[in-house]
Amino acid sequence: MTPATHDKLSEDEFAALTQLSKSFARGTVMEQISSRLVKLGYAKKFMSNLMITDSGLARLALGQNGS
Repeated sequence: MTPATHDKLSEDEFAALTQLSKSFARGTVMEQISSRLVKLGYAKKFMSNLMITDSGLARLALGQNGS
C-alpha cells in the first residue's frame, strides 16, 4: 500500500507521529489516532508497540499539512 503522503493530519495525529519518531509508543497513543496512522502507512504495530515507518518519517518532513 502506498501511503497518502498529502493527507492532512490533525494536531494530535502529527504530535503522535512526532512522538513515534523519538521512540516506540506503548499504550501512549490513543487507539483512534494509532489506527489512522497505521491505515495511512505512517506507523506499524510491532510486538505490542507502535513504531514509525519510513513513510511516517517522510510525512514528518512534509510538515503537519503535508505541503
